[in-house]
Amino acid sequence: MLSKNYLMYKKSFSYVFDCIKKTFPFQSIREFNIFKKNHNKIKKLLKNVINDEDFFYLIKDLLLNLKNSHTKLGWYPTKKILYNPIGYNIVYIENNFYLFDRFKRIVGKILKIDGQNINSLFIKQKKRLAKNLSSQFSNYLITKYNLLSSEFHKPASIIINNTKEIIIKREKIINQPIGKIIKAKIINKKIGYLKILAWSGGDDTKNLIDKKINYFIKNKVKKIIIDLRGNSGGDSRIAKNFAGHFFKKNVLFSIVKKRISKNNFKLKKQFSYVEPTEPYLGLPIILLINEACFSSNEYFIAGMKDNKRAFLIGNKTGGGSGNPKKFIIPYGDKSFELLISTWIYFRPNKMPLERNGIKPHLFIKLNLSDLTKNRDKILELAIQKAKNNI
Repeated sequence: MLSKNYLMYKKSFSYVFDCIKKTFPFQSIREFNIFKKNHNKIKKLLKNVINDEDFFYLIKDLLLNLKNSHTKLGWYPTKKILYNPIGYNIVYIENNFYLFDRFKRIVGKILKIDGQNINSLFIKQKKRLAKNLSSQFSNYLITKYNLLSSEFHKPASIIINNTKEIIIKREKIINQPIGKIIKAKIINKKIGYLKILAWSGGDDTKNLIDKKINYFIKNKVKKIIIDLRGNSGGDSRIAKNFAGHFFKKNVLFSIVKKRISKNNFKLKKQFSYVEPTEPYLGLPIILLINEACFSSNEYFIAGMKDNKRAFLIGNKTGGGSGNPKKFIIPYGDKSFELLISTWIYFRPNKMPLERNGIKPHLFIKLNLSDLTKNRDKILELAIQKAKNNI
């Protein structure tokens, strides 16, 4: 027997398909036909849907078939409010999961969360996220946001070190202020260190970065370390302006392929160049990167690496860029948000970014000992490289 809302589900599902058909940068008719075939299979399941939650699960399944990091649901009526232990963090290292407290002290090796085996929880999350995200970025998201979270406002029960149970209060997850997006200091009187937590904040962030550049110039630094770890993107225009300080001529920073029109699957290339910005900094540059680096942050990282303007230390980046467009999809007397990528992104070296990421010149594998001592091994090695002229 069909649900009383079947026609509503069918209509909204058709809207989603139509928006994707007219927007997503399919690389060939064959790729679109594969997606259409998957769509038709999932569409047949609509007759079995009995509630809103089941419907949005099918929408998510449809989007996963595109294997694209920036094509996803935004807000939707059954989206869960999540609760998380504030200040606590999980780190996956040396094939185990470890709990750290708000003071970055190790609590112990995790065996279970809320009665469920930690490895089983991780694999369950991985099966879905890995369909449209790189392995490194999905691992980062799961350990940072998913494992400790719950849709129920109850304390987390965590079994560590075989027997000990830790009870931690969960609070509603909200968008926490990033704090100071830009941090700068001078190390050993010669090395400028700049931490950029996000490419956000518009002109305020751009102007603050420019102030830090002048601060480095005034203090006559000889090398600059730019710490981009944990920066998952934002406004590429801020990154583009910053990059201009490191070049004397126009340089290619990215290539994207976009639809010619909503009725034509053919793609056209667009090239993004960085123009020189005063003051010019011809100093050696070291970038610190990790798996949390994503989207617009990778625009900066790829451009600097492929133009041989920076030495990269750390771990491979997340691998994703899509310049998504938001659609509001009618849903009875409600609506939901759908984000659809509008381009395929290529690095200056013509390699695709999606699901690949950017490799560092020097890969650093962290160990548990470093973390328990609160030691920043990646920054230490960067300082040593800077002292030795890289």
